[in-house]
Amino acid sequence: MEPVEPSGNSTVQVVILDSTTITNDIRELFDSLGCSSEKANEGYFVIDVPFNLEYTSVQNKLIELEKSGVLDYAEPCLSEKHSVV
Repeated sequence: MEPVEPSGNSTVQVVILDSTTITNDIRELFDSLGCSSEKANEGYFVIDVPFNLEYTSVQNKLIELEKSGVLDYAEPCLSEKHSVV
């Protein structure tokens, strides 16, 4: 088996705090920024931020939605490229 190289992508965990917010609507918002996501259940999903995408736009949207009480998020796996924002 050959060693695996890191993709350089980042992972962001998102939990929806506002019960009136539909998870897939928020996922689509991040999809439009160039990210893909995987829904675990209603109210929780994980965003995959591609290496070649500038993280600033994603992070700004996360901060905006967090401040408005829509969601909370964690950045457990940020690539070196994305963590220097």
